[in-house]
Amino acid sequence: LPLPAAPRFVGSLAALDHAGVDVSRPLDITALSVLALRNAPRIRATVARHRLAWAQHRAATLLPNPQFSGAFLPLLAGFGTTPAYNYVITEDIRALITHGARARGARDAAYQVDAELLWQAWQVVATARNLGVDIIETGKRLALLRRQAAVEHGLLAASLAAERRGEVTAGSVLPLADAARRDDVAIADARAGLRAQRLALDGLLGLKPGVAVPLVGRADVPRVVPDLVRAMVPGLAERRPDLIALRLGYAAQNQALRVAILSQFPPFALGVQGNSDNANVRNLGPQINADIPLFDLDQGNIAIARATRAVLHDAYVERLNAAGQSLLDALAAWRAARARLLLLRAGLPALRAAAANAGAALSAGDIDLPTAAQFQLALLGREQEILTSETDVKRQAVAMATQLGADLPQIRLTGDDRLRPATTREAALP
Repeated sequence: LPLPAAPRFVGSLAALDHAGVDVSRPLDITALSVLALRNAPRIRATVARHRLAWAQHRAATLLPNPQFSGAFLPLLAGFGTTPAYNYVITEDIRALITHGARARGARDAAYQVDAELLWQAWQVVATARNLGVDIIETGKRLALLRRQAAVEHGLLAASLAAERRGEVTAGSVLPLADAARRDDVAIADARAGLRAQRLALDGLLGLKPGVAVPLVGRADVPRVVPDLVRAMVPGLAERRPDLIALRLGYAAQNQALRVAILSQFPPFALGVQGNSDNANVRNLGPQINADIPLFDLDQGNIAIARATRAVLHDAYVERLNAAGQSLLDALAAWRAARARLLLLRAGLPALRAAAANAGAALSAGDIDLPTAAQFQLALLGREQEILTSETDVKRQAVAMATQLGADLPQIRLTGDDRLRPATTREAALP
């Protein structure tokens, strides 16, 4: 196949695979996840890995070919009367003995690849969710920063005017100028962060850098039910594709150990040999080729297979424990962020009322601009803290949803009761 000479990008949302998603309207987090699942270059590249894994499985299930050797010897001189010939047909018996274990191991290895690819799909969806949350929340933060900068610059302008009239000193203006500069820097940083997040989203979807992906103004994420999360911790091994992939890899290695044990049967080829000499004396009978098992009884390969299986066992246990701990840590972080959010929200109505009263008093001339500005800045600061806590809550919810597979393609069992991952094309997000 020809290799492309330059990067290939999709030029618009409409050119993506967007069946069931209205790309003419702003997208919510779920619609964004669907687009990522169907169009991410990382997901499309998994098709080739899936085909490779099952091609390797197919190769492992093939029986070895019989071996043939022969010779034809024309009579050149002597007392013979006919040309001589000989032939041998043999079949490797040990390969037949180990065939079943090798085929089962190859099947488990192929299923393992599919489970790994499904886990990769989960990660793509999680990345899409996090980018969606970050872009929406950064946009809100940028709006709050602009409002805060407007207040700070208005206060600075009034102070500069008062300084020119000799009402205040330059020392009292300097902190205001510094605060205004900090706001400008924060706005510039937020713009750069938002630009980087949008470029990352374009790259995730395979879009040309700079293509705008319109999003709704609210970042809805899967709902968290703490009791349900805790109840699902013991079942992580049955849900998470990465854990199932490790289990399948362990099963494949178990078959590799079985192959090593069966390979203690010495190399053994059984066949038929026939020949005829120049006097036309013909022979036909069985032939056996075998190693004499005196020194090498496959002890080394058996030891390596057992040690490898032990390593995979320990890796699985470690990953399972880490998965459970990670989920509980995410739940604890979600609880802490949510508690902080509730506390911040509790004082918000009073701050809003105070800011509104200060604005009315400023209009009536009862208070000066600096006093009214302090109420506005206190309200904006609280709104930014609330926004930060809301982002933390949503990111922890995404982390838990990813680990539990909420609304994600799932592992299913086949008729032969063996684990088989559903492909990303077979499963769809609601």
